[in-house]
Amino acid sequence: MNGRSMLGLGALANVIIALVHLWAISAGPEAYVLLQAPDLGDLERTGSHYPDFVTGILTLFFLLFALYAYQGWRGVSSLPYPRFVLLAVGAVYFIRGLGFLPQIYLLVVEGMPLRFLLYSLVAFLIGLLYLVGGRRVYQ
Repeated sequence: MNGRSMLGLGALANVIIALVHLWAISAGPEAYVLLQAPDLGDLERTGSHYPDFVTGILTLFFLLFALYAYQGWRGVSSLPYPRFVLLAVGAVYFIRGLGFLPQIYLLVVEGMPLRFLLYSLVAFLIGLLYLVGGRRVYQ
């Protein structure tokens, strides 16, 4: 797979993640619990607007990440520091995704929900898409 295709998949993944976060805002407290943010779910139950505000900001960041990957996919460089941003985003996802290693143990031994492991694996894969794709496109 070439670098542009990898960035295209990374952009698509971030748009999907942004849509899931928008869904969480509209779905309410249980959505936050499902997405590994039970504290935000508790705050939402009290009538606080903080969870929706934070989730809205995160949604904007995911869309910005998608935009950077999209510009790499299209071969356009209208946003500043594309290589740096793609590699930084990739590093954050990759590090977040490394959580899948201890989660395998937690899943098997302690019965952790499978979705937590899947979230980490998805983050790991998105990190690889950004790191490898960004490196290949912006050598």
